[in-house]
Amino acid sequence: MIKYKAVAILVLSLFLLVCGKTKNPVKNPPSLQVEFSQSKCKGSLQEKVGSATENGTVIFRSHGDTIWVIHQDAFYNCCSKIKVNLRSTPNGVDLLEYDVGDTCRCMCYFDITTIISGVSNGTYFIRVFDIDSNLAGSGVVDIPPKYTGSESSQSQCKHHLLKTVGEATSNTLEDSILVWSHGDTAWVTHKNALYYCSSIIKTRLERTPEGFDLFEYDIETGGHSYCICYFDITTTIFGVSPGTYLIRVFDTDSSLVGSVVVDIPSKYAGFESSQSRCKGGLYKTDAKATPYDLEDSVLVWTHADTAWVSHKNAYYNCASIIKVEAIRTPDGFDLFEHNEATNWARCMCYFDITTTLYGLSPGVYLIRVFDTAGNLVGEVELVIPPK
Repeated sequence: MIKYKAVAILVLSLFLLVCGKTKNPVKNPPSLQVEFSQSKCKGSLQEKVGSATENGTVIFRSHGDTIWVIHQDAFYNCCSKIKVNLRSTPNGVDLLEYDVGDTCRCMCYFDITTIISGVSNGTYFIRVFDIDSNLAGSGVVDIPPKYTGSESSQSQCKHHLLKTVGEATSNTLEDSILVWSHGDTAWVTHKNALYYCSSIIKTRLERTPEGFDLFEYDIETGGHSYCICYFDITTTIFGVSPGTYLIRVFDTDSSLVGSVVVDIPSKYAGFESSQSRCKGGLYKTDAKATPYDLEDSVLVWTHADTAWVSHKNAYYNCASIIKVEAIRTPDGFDLFEHNEATNWARCMCYFDITTTLYGLSPGVYLIRVFDTAGNLVGEVELVIPPK
């Protein structure tokens, strides 16, 4: 009887091990490029059993828009062939390991490396699960904002003090940080920076999880003069991805001068609007008409980088010619309806006013629609998925 029980336990164990290989069959999000690799066997159970841990250690690294996740010393069957699927979560991603290999009569330690590229800037919480769906490790990775480059410029001396640096105090002009933006470009100016008259100030840009740090430094090598000047130091950051950025400016002594926040709006190629035919007329004047037949609403739908926003059952004069103006906001777009008609009829109509926004960057947009009187009709949220 004991012999049969042992055989039954062995068969059940092998069945569970084989079934465990089919776990986590999910598809990777199409927006990210995911690669994975498995090292050779680093040591069998007999060689490292004294220091064995089932889950191993998980290491996280990043550079640019790429994240490396290394599940070090993963403890699997010697004949395992480990693959990884990626599942998006509200705070980041989950990496799900699964085994497509055979089963041998030994165990090994492997390093399972996953490379995720094309990641948007932000903070990501990443979890790694082994083939049995046990949590192997977790970590937080910051991907800094993208930009294509920067340059700096220095104004002429705005006002000088015939004092040495040790004697000078910035009591004549107060320094400050100003910022403005247009499209995907931001300009940051350190107004009234107090430096030697002969200083040649440049800035070094460093990306941070929240935005950018600007460090001023002096490249003058011929010796400094015995006077102090006020300068405006302007840094241009171009090719910046849409988002909100915290920018800090440090002087040549690495002291914080100040910080500012700048919004880079989402890009879009343009918009157009259309108006349906009259859906139902009421033979009343504007003053007497009330929209009691059809209720107006705002609907939205998307495809790829294009969004359609429809003001259903907009209640206007029958002769109205409604056009829409799209204004970008930090959160999305405000759509303002305007009536271009020059004549009026003695009736009212229901129309569908549809605005098409195309060439949108991936992201979440808040859309607000306003009628011709400037009243808020409604607001909707739309999502443009990553390309």
